[in-house]
Amino acid sequence: MENVSLTEFIDYVNKRGTPKATVVRNFKERENEEYEPAKDFYKSFREAVVDMHLRGRDVRALDDMFKKLTDAKKIKNYPAMIAGYKKYLGKKNVTWFKPRSSVWSSSGMTVAINPELGIDRSGQRCVVKMFLKNEILPRDRALMITTLMEEALGPSFPGVTFCVLDVRSGRAYEHAPLKDAKHLLEAEAASFMSLYRAL
Repeated sequence: MENVSLTEFIDYVNKRGTPKATVVRNFKERENEEYEPAKDFYKSFREAVVDMHLRGRDVRALDDMFKKLTDAKKIKNYPAMIAGYKKYLGKKNVTWFKPRSSVWSSSGMTVAINPELGIDRSGQRCVVKMFLKNEILPRDRALMITTLMEEALGPSFPGVTFCVLDVRSGRAYEHAPLKDAKHLLEAEAASFMSLYRAL
């Protein structure tokens, strides 16, 4: 079985009833397909943000990236993400550090945890997962994501805050303990695997 993406697993956690089976069925249909960069709608945005920080460039570098786009859908969607990311950074000086990737495993299922950013604001270090979809990110969903990040990466990053950034709004959700979240995620993993074997 291939790794389940963090986004896919959280989608599963947030579904109710038969849509859960649809998430698992879609995963099974795609799991043996090779990753195709051309189909990754947000790839150029993620890469531009990381490159900007790596090179120590001003946030206006994202505007330069936008000028090079030719895909009409990206031209329509990327400005909101650029504006949201600028809002998140604000006028504070930040330095970037490379976050590690890891996995979270339960009931035979492995979830890939791949945060894109490490942001240091005056000594406050935050490992950030970017949420790029054009939909509202509810706080409880964000906290489920940060719980998985904390479980998988916490031992490697003592003293670091784990965040999910809703890029379009520029709002970051910092990890906060959520009662029974770990047990809920383990139960959802068991449920996912039960459906995976049955479908």
